[in-house]
Amino acid sequence: MNPTENHTVHNDVKKWFQSKGFEKVQFNNDKEFFSTDWLAESVSFKLTKVKGFDTFIKSAFGGAILVFEYKIEDNKINYNCYAPIWLFGIWAIKLNFRKKVSYLFQYLKEGYKIKEEFDHFINVELPNNYANY
Repeated sequence: MNPTENHTVHNDVKKWFQSKGFEKVQFNNDKEFFSTDWLAESVSFKLTKVKGFDTFIKSAFGGAILVFEYKIEDNKINYNCYAPIWLFGIWAIKLNFRKKVSYLFQYLKEGYKIKEEFDHFINVELPNNYANY
């Protein structure tokens, strides 16, 4: 992948996330704090920047947020995805998305569906778009 193509792929990935309702995180001092609301209560999150990765977030069921971090390395898109929990303002935990969950964890199922769509996008749609390069 040449630098021009790499830039174009970044733009395509950014557009994909934005089309799904995600926003890009602009980190200050390698950490960002977010709050959402659930049942008239504030839910807080702390994200730490992963060096070399672009981070996108989206609000989800129950005041949760879904996080996708990605980078392009060696002509491949590497990514992490999770739903963070910030316990007692001390411990940051990253929950993996899951296909089957109980009612209170519906956001993990929502994240799983988006992860499946993203896998299809990076493994099928993007390669088809750049097959002629």
